[in-house]
Amino acid sequence: MSAAAAEMICSNPDCRVSVDKKCVEGLSFDKCQFYGKQPTAPRPAEGAEAAAPATGLDLDPGVTLHAVQASGVLRSARSRVIGIIGAYDCGKTSLLAGLYDLFQEGPIGGVTFAGSSTLHGFEQICHDSRVASKRGVAHSPRTSRGEVAFYHMDLLQDGETDVISLLLADRSGEEYEEVADDMSNGHSMFELRRADTVTVLIDGRRLCDPKSRHDVINSVAPIVQGLQESGAFARRPQLAVVLTKNDAVIGSDKAAVATADFDRLVETMDRRFGDRFSAVRKFVTTASPTEMTVKRGDGLQDLLYYWLNVVSSEPAPPPRADSDRVFAALRPREE
Repeated sequence: MSAAAAEMICSNPDCRVSVDKKCVEGLSFDKCQFYGKQPTAPRPAEGAEAAAPATGLDLDPGVTLHAVQASGVLRSARSRVIGIIGAYDCGKTSLLAGLYDLFQEGPIGGVTFAGSSTLHGFEQICHDSRVASKRGVAHSPRTSRGEVAFYHMDLLQDGETDVISLLLADRSGEEYEEVADDMSNGHSMFELRRADTVTVLIDGRRLCDPKSRHDVINSVAPIVQGLQESGAFARRPQLAVVLTKNDAVIGSDKAAVATADFDRLVETMDRRFGDRFSAVRKFVTTASPTEMTVKRGDGLQDLLYYWLNVVSSEPAPPPRADSDRVFAALRPREE
């Protein structure tokens, strides 16, 4: 085919022969292998692959739930929301991981694990306390600041046919501490406004340390006071005051002092804030012991029963009067 007869087209995408009448390669038209051919579709960039059509199922990642997702669980099933308040490194993550790990061994008392939408999230916080992590000492990841997250468990109690969805709130301890300075910081804490049980964690290891003991004792009440003034306890939830890391208490020469301090702290909490809660109970736990002499998960069964509102034989601490007058000890009779 002669150049005069050929249509002015070129399959080379860089050639503008139809505009400037010149071959981009500088060849005569009869020598160019692309001249006179229809342009082809552009090739994908080097290293790029054509997107394959989506197949299979789009699975949920199984990490923690945000507040909107937690609200969905509350609407769909019988549920218990557990707010957990504690300072940095008080043992909160170990408590959550320890409870999940106990269910790996089977039912806890009369409570059976029936599923979770946050299995991956539980596995992540459990990993560093397992042999597979190759750590010499068990470790729990720190909760990052930001929006509250929820771990979810479906549990079935003996003799019942319907599961209870347990939503365990996870928020950075620093954010709770800030409520002591400015109660308005508690206005956005959905997990406490909706909580069935508010759980306050007391670090047993720090309670045995003379340098940090007074800080532990004196830091709890201002946080609870700030939350109370912000309206966080309007629903009158249960209160659980939990001593964590009891293995450190047992192994300390300050064990008697730490235990007495904890008992007085619970009594003070009940005296000052008892009317804001439907019940007040104390618990002693060892979620992830560092010594083999203490059973892993010790005390978690009683705490779980309380969270699920299972009747327990241990009564709440009796309220203390604010003065020495006889009438100050009187309380309204329960009908």
